[in-house]
Amino acid sequence: MRIRRDGVLGVAISGSGSSVIAFVTHDETAVARHLQNIFYEEGMQSEALFTSADNNGAGVTREPAPLMERLGGVLQKLEKPQ
Repeated sequence: MRIRRDGVLGVAISGSGSSVIAFVTHDETAVARHLQNIFYEEGMQSEALFTSADNNGAGVTREPAPLMERLGGVLQKLEKPQ
């Protein structure tokens, strides 16, 4: 699959062919629509899901953080507009 659009760093297909992932710098909604159109033209239904990278990495502390506190931090990061 070839896709050339501003903001697209690359696209990869899973080994089984059931999913693709696009790495983008911006305009992810338009890229997702473009990919969905490619599948639609081939007679396949698709769904777009958006994720983001955790660029802060793991942190090591002496005190264990409660599970709900850690999940709350992750959810807050996901809710922030990019």
